[in-house]
Amino acid sequence: MTSKFLEDLKYYLPKGIKLLESDPLLFSDEQAIILFIESGIPKDIAVEIILFLPIACMRQKFPGFKWLDTYYELNDENKHIEHRYADTPSFQIIWDETEKYLKTSPEYDNVFKIFGRSAEFNMLNDILLKNPEAKPEEIIMSNTIVMR
Repeated sequence: MTSKFLEDLKYYLPKGIKLLESDPLLFSDEQAIILFIESGIPKDIAVEIILFLPIACMRQKFPGFKWLDTYYELNDENKHIEHRYADTPSFQIIWDETEKYLKTSPEYDNVFKIFGRSAEFNMLNDILLKNPEAKPEEIIMSNTIVMR
């Protein structure tokens, strides 16, 4: 990732958050990317925001779960390449912005519109609904797989 890409990500990220806050959870990631592009956010930035913002928000909002430090990215040959979140500059930028965003005490519904987009949220919600006695620290997470 170039420094220009990362600077652009920092610039467009707050706008992406505002757009997701307006999301009634009725559109897919593809539709959200189209909304971002129509709102002036470049496609590569839009994809990065859609991939990592829900993950960062979920991890910060629910720190009691045993989150893994790595994720897999599916490459063009359908091979899983392992990456560390801490070594992913775009994730770190999104993490920092998410931290600032959550400190502003946004309305729960707006935060839900963001982390509700994550596969982790949907999986954890399903586990906790089926096992009401389960404790977050007892749940064993698996690696997230991202596809660009």
